[in-house]
Amino acid sequence: RKITLFVLLFLSLGVQAQSYDVTGTISPYGNQISGGLGKNIYATTPDNEVVSKSRNQLARELKKGVRLYKKEKYDKAYPILSELAQWGIKESQALIGIMYIHGLHVDQSIEKGMGWLGVANEIDMDASRETYEHVYQQLTDPQKKLIDEKVAKYVSMYGMETQNLKCEKQTPIASNIPRMVCAKKPGSNSPLYPID
Repeated sequence: RKITLFVLLFLSLGVQAQSYDVTGTISPYGNQISGGLGKNIYATTPDNEVVSKSRNQLARELKKGVRLYKKEKYDKAYPILSELAQWGIKESQALIGIMYIHGLHVDQSIEKGMGWLGVANEIDMDASRETYEHVYQQLTDPQKKLIDEKVAKYVSMYGMETQNLKCEKQTPIASNIPRMVCAKKPGSNSPLYPID
């Protein structure tokens, strides 16, 4: 009810959420988590089951999810991207946020969308930050408070610290264009929370 009321209030404001291609704002995640075959990342589910994925596997899954998203195959992209968002992968968090804001294969929820964009914005992703700020500026103070609480909750569950993710700007050799490079720490064990 709270979310439905929020969406109705939001829509009654006539807010137009903008859509951006966030995939161009950071390097492909395969470059961000490459280096060393067999270096696994571990996560623990709420049922205390330990799940392991290699960095290469995460990179392949993200590439597939982004490709499906760009082809507007949201029904196939969502399960892949939502799982990666739980692992703390920023590009997937931004795309999931946009899917919720626009109701692409999911029930439209500005609250969830802003929560995902907010946690994705732990790193400098201009396009997702623009979408977040555009929507946020049009909210009332009570709506902003609700969004702030959702972002804080998502950061505590899916944020960089909890998910053992390190991001930094790097300028590749033979290029003067800096890019954001993120990596999950090999051998780290992060909690996996269900999508809220």
